Amino acid sequence: MLENNFFRGNNQEDELIKKFNLRTSPMEYSDTDSINYSSRINENNDLSKNPDNLIKQTFEMLPNYLSGKHVIDIGCGEGRWGRLMAEKGAIVTGIDSNQKMIEIAKQRSQEFNEKIELLNLNINDLINTDKQFDFALSCYTFNNISKLNDIFQILNKVVNNGGELLIATKLLDFKNSQNKLLKNYFLPINIKDKYKIYTYGNELSDYEESAKNNDFELTDSYLSETDNNFTNEELNKQNIKIFDAVLKYKKLITNQK
Repeated sequence: MLENNFFRGNNQEDELIKKFNLRTSPMEYSDTDSINYSSRINENNDLSKNPDNLIKQTFEMLPNYLSGKHVIDIGCGEGRWGRLMAEKGAIVTGIDSNQKMIEIAKQRSQEFNEKIELLNLNINDLINTDKQFDFALSCYTFNNISKLNDIFQILNKVVNNGGELLIATKLLDFKNSQNKLLKNYFLPINIKDKYKIYTYGNELSDYEESAKNNDFELTDSYLSETDNNFTNEELNKQNIKIFDAVLKYKKLITNQK
């Protein structure tokens, strides 16, 4: 059911997709999926105690000073990061491609109406904005991105010179895998046997290249191999490592703006 609409007509590719339960595009979430996801999220903004290590590391790597800063939460979901940053004095724009998620975020963020703007937008839509941000955050969104360089190019446009970018995502490592073709798809990952996400086959080197091409300098990072596995047993035999990654960048000062 997941992949039927995504075959690109090549028989060999069709077999690969079926065998490993791959996707050629990101997973789209229904209203029910959004409600179920948001129900798992504690409305308490104490993210430092979150059981997901990726979330805890992201919390620890947030900028110390956000008061008065214009920030954007890319893939904001139900809005917990935006609320946290608004509490620290930031002026927040949250975007998410899922309309239901934006509705839930607005309900949960009512006390911050003057500090948080929530918009039903895809990250690609930022190419059309004139807004500039001092800090951009994306947590569990970049796993949905296949054209990484294109997104860094957009971020180059919207992040101020000297501004910061923080990305929390799953990274894959195909170094020991004999099947490098899998890198070109979205792979299904179990998250602590509670739910499934799909992540594209981006490796750390892909981030390094895209960041360098678009004037972002890595200033801090967290990288740890996880105990997550793939939902597909055949994938688990392919020697692909899964990492939690939090990557912090500074937008270099250029003459382009």
